Amino acid sequence: MTPLPYALLDRICDLGAALDEQQVAALAELLRHAHGDSARDGMARHARMLLQGEVLGMFDILVDTWTLLAPQTSGAEIGAALIAAGVQARRRDRPAAR
Repeated sequence: MTPLPYALLDRICDLGAALDEQQVAALAELLRHAHGDSARDGMARHARMLLQGEVLGMFDILVDTWTLLAPQTSGAEIGAALIAAGVQARRRDRPAAR
């Protein structure tokens, strides 16, 4: 496991905040199976069928950033970071416990 480049982590956090919990879980599951360039491309095609609008553009930017800056990073690592980003975004949105 290697540290994620800041630009990639930033894209993951943005996408995790924009998706709901079910979308994050579905996308993370697709990412988990992406090992190597051809699997990444196949996963991206499937994911594009699930996304639309602004989040589709955000996903495309994430995949491009992943391909350029961290091609050795597994989809499982990206998926785990996406789940963590989604959880963190929801935690920020909740009112503080009293």
